[in-house]
Amino acid sequence: MLHSFRTNRILTYSVHCQGYTLAEVLVTVAVVGILTAIAAPTIRFGPKPLKDTTHRIASNIKLLRSKAMAQTAAYRIRSFLGADGKVALTIERSDLCSNTTGWTADASFAAEDLQFNREIQIHQVKVNDLGTAIDNWNICYTSRGLADKKLELTLENNSSPVGFQSITVLRGGSVDVK
Repeated sequence: MLHSFRTNRILTYSVHCQGYTLAEVLVTVAVVGILTAIAAPTIRFGPKPLKDTTHRIASNIKLLRSKAMAQTAAYRIRSFLGADGKVALTIERSDLCSNTTGWTADASFAAEDLQFNREIQIHQVKVNDLGTAIDNWNICYTSRGLADKKLELTLENNSSPVGFQSITVLRGGSVDVK
């Protein structure tokens, strides 16, 4: 008799656990579809030129600081007006930040990493909280990783309504992107 009780229990259990009903599956698919329809417009796929350029320039400034400390030399990033009439950046090395001559370009930094995407340009530059020409500024890191001045660099995307991001370099050497 004990044996037949176990058999009935097993059969009863298997009858009740056959899977999901069609209604349950359809409700689940409908809920997932509604959530996807709500979330899809907020998800942006593809390249983000302003964000990409800002983070690339900020990363190069951080790398510049690391190289200055590792090489026990002064490194600076400098803007200038390129042959095409656009603002360009270069990274140079010297013994001291105070040197006016003797700066040499550092070939270990790739030139394309310092270029702006075509729709991105420098909107505003502040050095030590004072406005400065966008094509005539520099910031230098000492061999101890300290910046010689505070720099606020604002980049602009000409083709986007949400078009500004900034890079701030503090005198202690830290770099902040907003």
